[in-house]
Amino acid sequence: MRTVKPKLDIVFKLVFATKENEDILRGFLADMLLIKRGEIGTIIVEDPEEQPEEERGKLCRLDLKVTIDGKIVNIELQVKPEEYFGERSLFYWARMYTGSLKSGDGYGRTRECISINILGFNMFDCEEYCSEFGLYERNRRELLTDRLKMYFYELPKLGRQLEDDDPRWLWLKFIDSESEEELNMIDKTTKEPEIKKATMIIRKLSADEKERRRIERYEDSLHDDATLRDSWEKSIVRSMKAAGLDEKTIDSIIANSRGDHSGTARM
Repeated sequence: MRTVKPKLDIVFKLVFATKENEDILRGFLADMLLIKRGEIGTIIVEDPEEQPEEERGKLCRLDLKVTIDGKIVNIELQVKPEEYFGERSLFYWARMYTGSLKSGDGYGRTRECISINILGFNMFDCEEYCSEFGLYERNRRELLTDRLKMYFYELPKLGRQLEDDDPRWLWLKFIDSESEEELNMIDKTTKEPEIKKATMIIRKLSADEKERRRIERYEDSLHDDATLRDSWEKSIVRSMKAAGLDEKTIDSIIANSRGDHSGTARM
């Protein structure tokens, strides 16, 4: 029996973005933001009923927007490498930030906006799997404002061993899991009930033949779409080279043509 993948957008939302699993989302956010569960009050998930099947071309992409006691959190799972991902992530953050201010409000009423980016590829030249960014003065390291926080978690840098009883490591290992063996390792290692519940949901989805086949068909269709897009891009590149366009211009045209269709899951 195949194990369904938590990092597939449709599965990720079933685990984290349903009302009955709010405790899982609460535990995940508390651990990823390094705060206590009791510090999280009301959670509002935007568009939790949105059907990913209707969003074509979003292979391994999820985007989930959550409001926690006035703070706005954007959770993005990007499995495939994407050019200018840092710039796109900052653009999404800026849109959140400007959207937090109502017409007529003063700038002091802007809200703290946090981006959590979970990546299936290496983005930074470092060994640490977590990189946190804020707005600091370059020399004095003085913080300009606490309204901006951006976290980037790189799944390939997790390694095999738990790092200092780090619950973030276990959540990320769960998201990256693809087998019953990996789920068993997580269950044996964690003490967090929310993580254990998340692994149980994956087992139930995998054991439900009808649901598993639906998820597999969806995943297969996304792979088919990605293959067609890749073939189309190669054909376009050949045509542009034959027309005498330089590499920089071609890269720019291809990047612009992709737009937001390169594989993300966002809450």
